[in-house]
Amino acid sequence: MSLQLPEDKLNRLIDLVNPFSHKASASKRQLQSLAGSLNFACQVLHGGRTFLRRVIASHQCRLSIDFRADVSWWKEFLVMFNGRHMMLDFRQPVYIQTDMSLHGFGAVWPDDWFAGSWAPSLENDLYLQSLPSHWCDVGHAIDPSLGSNINYLELFPVLIAARRWGTFWANKRICVETDDTQAMAFVNKGSCKNPIAMSWLWELFWLSVHHNFHIRAPLAWN
Repeated sequence: MSLQLPEDKLNRLIDLVNPFSHKASASKRQLQSLAGSLNFACQVLHGGRTFLRRVIASHQCRLSIDFRADVSWWKEFLVMFNGRHMMLDFRQPVYIQTDMSLHGFGAVWPDDWFAGSWAPSLENDLYLQSLPSHWCDVGHAIDPSLGSNINYLELFPVLIAARRWGTFWANKRICVETDDTQAMAFVNKGSCKNPIAMSWLWELFWLSVHHNFHIRAPLAWN
């Protein structure tokens, strides 16, 4: 009941990735070889495809900062990865519900819940005293770039949920229910255009790889 990369292939993948962390340029053939090898590894690592998109999209000989950022993720992860992940529990996905407004955000699943605000306030401090184990006063101001598309903000409670419950989601399928279909499209694709929201997706899928869970919107299971 596990998926595993053979040790020799894992070692070859590490040897292939390492030189790209300091390369300024590469041939098309080298890029295709790297993308193909990492794509093979993603058969074991569901969340790994999020860190493969910019490698696949790179057709230029001169490597971009974004390309090297994805390569750095693979380089750091492969050192700690033993090549093996347990197969997911396909009997019943874990359902969570998330929501947010311009004032705050929250999420619920059968065993726990949390709520939080975008910035600290006296009202929040008082509420924190009454619900110390569930209140998540992260104090994030809403960046102006996020205000251009409120759907990006819906990704934040999904990330906080993964931070809070990721260890309990090991080897499971996670189904996120929200009223924002565009935000769920971001999660299903593992990509979006806003840099801040994309950083949330990168951390979300890092957690999914680390704890071996598969997170998707409801329509992804149909």
